[in-house]
Order: sequence, then C-alpha cells, then structure tokens
Amino acid sequence: VCVIGCGQKGILYANAFAEAGFSVICTDADPTIIKKVAKGKTPSSQPQVEAKLKSHLNSGQISVSNERKKAVSQSDVIIVAIGAKVDEQKKTEYSQIVSACKQVGAALQKGSMVIYGGIAGIGFNEGTVKETLENTSGFKAGQDFGLAYNPILSADASIANLELMVAASDQVSLNSASNILRTITKKVKEIRDVKMAETATLFTVAKQDANRALANELSVFCENANTDYFKVLKLLDLNDPSFWPTIVEEENRNEAYLLLDSAENLNVKLRIPALARQINEDMVKHAVNLTQDALRGGGKPLRRAKVAVLGTA
Repeated sequence: VCVIGCGQKGILYANAFAEAGFSVICTDADPTIIKKVAKGKTPSSQPQVEAKLKSHLNSGQISVSNERKKAVSQSDVIIVAIGAKVDEQKKTEYSQIVSACKQVGAALQKGSMVIYGGIAGIGFNEGTVKETLENTSGFKAGQDFGLAYNPILSADASIANLELMVAASDQVSLNSASNILRTITKKVKEIRDVKMAETATLFTVAKQDANRALANELSVFCENANTDYFKVLKLLDLNDPSFWPTIVEEENRNEAYLLLDSAENLNVKLRIPALARQINEDMVKHAVNLTQDALRGGGKPLRRAKVAVLGTA
C-alpha cells in the first residue's frame, strides 16, 4: 500500500494498513514532512498515533520515501490522502491533489486500486481525479485499474473504530475497495453513486458546522446574561459534544468551504451554512477578546503578556 500525503489522515491510513499486515510506503511532496515522519513524528495531537507509527517504522512495516512514482509503481493499492486547500478569497484550490494524481497516473500499474481519501467537492472524483489518472496513465478506470472514494471526517486515533463510506462508479472497483477497507475496519458502507457520497459528506460537515455555530452563539448569550451555558445544557439533557462552544472545529473549515464553493458553481445560495461558517470563524476573535479582557483584569496588557496555546488546532 502506498499512502500519498503524510498529514493526519494519511498517517491514520498508514497505521491501519500496517496493523492489518500490509507493507506500507508513505510519501509526501514536502521533504520536511518526509523527514519528520521518518523519525516517527506526526501532525496528530494524539500520542497513540505517533507511538503506533514509531512501532511500525521500527518493525519495517511502514517505510518512508520521497520518490513518489517509485512508491506507486511498487504498490497494489494507492491511497491519495490529500485534501483541498482554501485560499485567502475562500476559494477551494486543488493543485496539490491534481499534481499527486498526475504522478500516480504516470507510474500506475495495471490492476492497481486507487482510493481518494480526501474530502472533495461535488463531481471532483468522477471529474478531476478520474480524468487526470486516465490521461496520464493511458488506462481506463473500472477496466484497467480500480478507482474509489473513501472520505474520512473523524480525527479518531484508529480507523478500526470508524464506519467507512466507500463509493465507486463501477461494481468491480466498489467490490475491490470494500474488500480492501474491510481489512482495516469491520464497518464499511458501500455506495454506487460517487456524487451522492460527495454530497452526503459535505452535508455532514455542514450539519456539524451549523450545530457548532448555534452552540457558539448561545454560549456568548450566556456570557452576557451571566448564566452557565453548560448547566443549561445539563438541564435540557443536551450534554452532546456537538453543542459545546469551541474553536476546534476550524480544523474542518476547508471541508465547509467545499460545500459553499460547490453551491456557487451550481448557482445556489446557501445562507445558513455560509452564516455558520462566519460565526465559527468569528469565535477565534472572540476567544482573543476574552483573553485580552482577562489579562486587562489582572493589570497586564496583551502586548507584554506571554500566552501559551494548548493544542495544535
């Protein structure tokens, strides 16, 4: 198995396949990341993820390479674990994914299975991913190689705990990808319509974002009303993490913008998802303002204060 993209999700895939007994090659376009992963360092804030990586590196189950084409040519299964980026204008940018797909296509062996494990906009898998792989390899998806979509939204420390959704346009690819993914988790949901899987994933992100925005708004209300927000939740039996105010959800901001970008391309105006995204982004400023007020109350200006930020999000 070749895992392209050594971010948080890429390392989750690598650990999962290594635990299932596969030989895994990790590769990334950034040489700095390659060096870190080779030393057992990960972008995950969960220590057990790093511990597993180090163990698999020491046993030789996972290796790290900066020769992406060579890694692809030696692999039966290629996982592209690279997500879309969002630029300063809040537009999605796919250049890193396209570059990875071109390199995969140039070294792809007949009979291999390619799984895109990032989060995509509507039509991205059957459009950009499929066309790029076919054009650079000269092969046909579903005939000469398998192609499937497996979005992972959770940052859980183990894929084995997750239900994986897998989608493909043809039955052979769907069966192959399902069988491969069942080696790393017992819970696999098959979907024959790739566009439906893309839509369902973006809707899941939108629901999380809207819940978080409502929680953030109501928690600010409680601040000003001098009421304990969490006691109100307890009174309502709503002690659900999706209703906890936080700025951690900014980890999924790119995925939230994918839906808004897709809506703009379809000439559809999504008012609630757009407002939820703005509310959640504004909470970062609110957190800074709370910090500044607390420091001021202690007689210390923010400019001269030493601030420790706990958590990589």
